[in-house]
This record gives sequence, C-alpha cells and structure tokens, in this order.
Amino acid sequence: MLISKINLSQSQEEYLRWTAIVISAVAAFIIPLYKIPHHTLFLDWGYFNGLSLVVRSSILHYGTFPIHNPWLMGGIDILANPQSRVFSPFVVFDLIFIPPYANLFALITLAIVGSLGFYRLIRYLDINKNIAVIGSILFIHASWFSLHFSVGHIIFGSFQLIGLAFYFILRIREKNFKIYYALLNAFFLLDGAIYAFIFTNLLFAASILFCVNGLNPIRFAKSVIIQWKTSLLSILIFLSLASVRILPNLIVHSVGRPKGESLVLSLKYVFHGFFNPFQTPLTVIGDPGTLLPPFQEVGAYLGLFGILIITSFLFSVKSRKSFSYIIVGLFFFWLGSGWLDGINPWQLFQHIPILNNAHVPSRTFLFTYLMFLILLCFALGFFAAKLQPAIFKIIVGLLIAESLFVSAYPYYNVFKKDRFLCKTEIFDALIVSNTIDKTVAQSSESPGSGKDFLLYFETDTGSKSTYEPISTGGKIRSVDDADYLGEIYLVKGKGTVSIDNYTPGKIQISYDLDTISEIQLNTNYLAGWNSSDSGILVTKSDGLLTIKPDKLSGKAVFFYRPDYLFAIIPLFIFGLSLSIVVLKKMLP
Repeated sequence: MLISKINLSQSQEEYLRWTAIVISAVAAFIIPLYKIPHHTLFLDWGYFNGLSLVVRSSILHYGTFPIHNPWLMGGIDILANPQSRVFSPFVVFDLIFIPPYANLFALITLAIVGSLGFYRLIRYLDINKNIAVIGSILFIHASWFSLHFSVGHIIFGSFQLIGLAFYFILRIREKNFKIYYALLNAFFLLDGAIYAFIFTNLLFAASILFCVNGLNPIRFAKSVIIQWKTSLLSILIFLSLASVRILPNLIVHSVGRPKGESLVLSLKYVFHGFFNPFQTPLTVIGDPGTLLPPFQEVGAYLGLFGILIITSFLFSVKSRKSFSYIIVGLFFFWLGSGWLDGINPWQLFQHIPILNNAHVPSRTFLFTYLMFLILLCFALGFFAAKLQPAIFKIIVGLLIAESLFVSAYPYYNVFKKDRFLCKTEIFDALIVSNTIDKTVAQSSESPGSGKDFLLYFETDTGSKSTYEPISTGGKIRSVDDADYLGEIYLVKGKGTVSIDNYTPGKIQISYDLDTISEIQLNTNYLAGWNSSDSGILVTKSDGLLTIKPDKLSGKAVFFYRPDYLFAIIPLFIFGLSLSIVVLKKMLP
C-alpha cells in the first residue's frame, strides 16, 4: 500500500491513517455541508431542528434550563422525550450553532469517532492497519447511514458508533471494557439514541449467544463474578448518568405504549435493499399501496461485488472464526426481514419491556452490514497477500468507489426535491413568544411533513398535535374544537381570568373573581407545576393544570419544577464525577 512505501516512522504512518479516516468521515457529509448554508430539509430534519431550536431558545432567550416546551401539545416535558439530548455533550452544538448546523456537526462528530472505533475493532481482529483503514472508509459510507440521515433521523447518528460498541463487546471480559461499555450505553441514552441503546444490547446478547471471537455465556459470567467490584461499578456509573433520562420517562410517561408489529418483507424488497446501488428514501419497489416500510428503513447496500469477494474467501479459507460472524449477520437479517413470522425472535421482543419500544425491525439490517464488512475485511486481508498489488488496488478502488456512490446518492436525490427544502436562514432567529393566545389543531403544515418548527415562529401560538406525538395525558383543545374555551377559563365560579405571560417553565396569570373559583388552563399538569403563592392550590382535572386561589383577585406565578430534578441532578453529577475519577485511574 502507498503508506508503507513512504519512508515514515510508525507514529507518522499511524497519523496518516487516522487522518485518512477522519477525512473520509467528513466526506460522508459533503453534500449536506455544501447544501445547508443555503437550504435545509424538512422531513425529520424539521423535527430535530425544532428540538434543537427549543433548547437553544430556552437558554439563550428565556434564560432557563431546557426542561419544558409550552408550545406543543399543551406543554411537554423535554427531559421525558426519549429523543432529546439536553444532557448530551452535543447540547453545546445547540448553543453555538443554529439547528441545522448543530445537528449536522453532531452527525459528523459521531462519524469521526465511529470510523476510528471501527478501525480499532478491525485491528483487534488482527487485520493489518491498511485494510482497517479501507474497512473504516467502507463502514462510514454505508448506505444505511446516508439513507437515514438524508431524511433527518438525527438520533440514529449514534449508530455510527456500533463498530466501537462491538469492539467493547468483544473485550467485555476485561475490567476496563466493562466501564467503557457502561459509559457508551449511558451516552446513547443521554444523546436520545434509544434505538442505538436497544439494538446494541441485542448485538451484545447475540455475540454472547453465538460465541463470537471466543466470547460465550460461561466465560462472560465468570468475568462478571470474578470482577464483581468492576461489574457493580459499571452498573452504578450507567444508572447514575442515565438517571436524567430514565427517571423523567418513568415518572412522566408511567404507562408506555410499546409498538407491536409483524412486518414481513418480500424477497424482492430485501434484494433491492441489499443490492440496488440507486438507493434513495424515495425508492418505491412494487405496489405503492403495499404495507412496506419506506426504503430508508430497508436499504443497507452490500453489493454483489463484496459478496463475491467474501464467498471466494470462505471457499479458499475454511476458517472457524468467520463462522460466528456469519451466524450473527444472518440472525439480524432474520430479525429485520420478518421471515418465518410465527417463530421470528422479533415477535418475542414485542413482549419484553424496553425492547418492545423499538419498531421497524428492518433497521437491524445495519448489524447484518456490520458482520458483512468484518468478513470483507478478513477477505481483503487474505487476498492482499495472494493477489498482485495492481489487481488488489483495483479491487479496493472499486469497493471504495461503490461505497462513495451509494453514500452520496440519497443526499443528492433528496436535496434536489424543492418540496423538501426551506431556507436555512429561517433558523437565524430564536423563539420569542411571551405567551400563548391560542392553540391550533396542528402546526402550519400537517403532521408528518416535518414543518412543525414553523409553529415556533408564529407569535404566541401553541399546537395540539405534533409530527412525533408524545403521550401527555391532558385533554388539550384547539380553536377548531367545539368545546374550546380559550387558554384559561373558569370551570367553577364567576369572574375574569387571563394569562399575562407564558414562557418555558413559567406562567403568570391575573384573576378577578366574584366567588372563590376553580381556574383551568389549556396546559398539561405534568406533575411539576408549583405556585409561588402557598395559598393557591395547584391540582389537575382531565390531566390539565387546574388552580384554586384562596382570594378573589390578584396575580399568581407558576413554575414547572418536577420533583425528579432533586434526584437526577445529584445523581448525574455523582455519575459524571465518578466516571472522571475511574477513567483517570484506568487511562495511562
């Protein structure tokens, strides 16, 4: 390879390899980097840009910790939204950059770390450094990533760390890697990557079950028992850090609504998902009326060329170590395809808490791709020593060119559709509403278009529905409902009431009553509203914020300060401090 022909020290060679990997990771987003200065996308980009905008505005304009969004569905708890990233390191991007850049830079950062993590995985599997660089390039340019990111599945950015996660899993019997794996899982939850958390732990279970690289249930169990202090410390670190996501969800959404589903993909659809290089989220295979997931949920391009190389390798070298990777890859293929519906493990997962919150099983095809790529790296390592250098370079060049094409093609097709675009400059502004005068049935566009963020720029307006609904429990009404009474009204008694100010986490009202009355707001109670006036009773009715003043006239201020804050903040600080201390002792 070229690097080995240059007279460099080992450290210089490694620096060049890492530089190539970083450049490749950034290059995977070259089209969004070129387009976003002028246009950003609707679709799910709009939803996650909206999340970023609320956090940014809460801190920079309203000067408050981002815990409450008053504009959606009668007010929702931000920390109880599994997809928010308030405690993620990437919240810094929300403060520094406008939303489209904040989300894009988060994806790029994860791509860089994920590419380097995959490189470390391949090196651990005893494949030479140059092949590991090639594998890292192919990994980060997977069509699975660009298909999802082109429609704005921002929280799937953490899936770019699965190579790193698999590296930790294969070394999980070692003390340090129990800590590393716990920290990675905590990060997934802090970053809103609930799917990465669930599916990575499925990979963990499958790796133990199928004894990948010598990892098996007995050896793992022995390591847990022998290293019991480290095992307990890992659990403590994970729970302390992840408490800021776990407790708000359990308290605010005490009754979850898992999504049960039985989805069986056709052979034709699967074939296109793995072997059609012209993959876009807009790809339609077969009858458009058929109940099938959008193509970005199925596409995970492998390519016939790569399959041919792996097949040739397997016939040339009957290696036992390859067998477990094949089994794991086929297992996740089985999950994702839905085939053998009656006995498919996905049906079992629908009855397991936490796992049953994941849906669209075809997303597990990413793990089939991961195993495919590991096998491809084994094959390239074998053929590098068997083929003439010129022929081997042609093979590598074709593989890289193919991956660059399938990675860029989804972005190219989505960005050229005007109906998905809006001016990026719209996000130069912050949310500046001072109250909520009315609640509309939905935002400016219908839910599902990804344009919900436009609501935030409509002065003093809330929305009854949103692109990705969150269970709130309150009987919120909009101006289109026959029983809409306004944003504040009397349910008992007579007099006048008004909202003076309604911003994130804070409401100020005025009231002038004829008798002691009961006042209700078109706002979710959320078990966190408290009054600054001890004489005012704060309660709920129909899930809505309901108050009973002890006098006839006056003003009252209400703050959203859920009790769980007094638990999660100390736990998070403790977990963060403990992690720093442990890492300082572990690292040289």
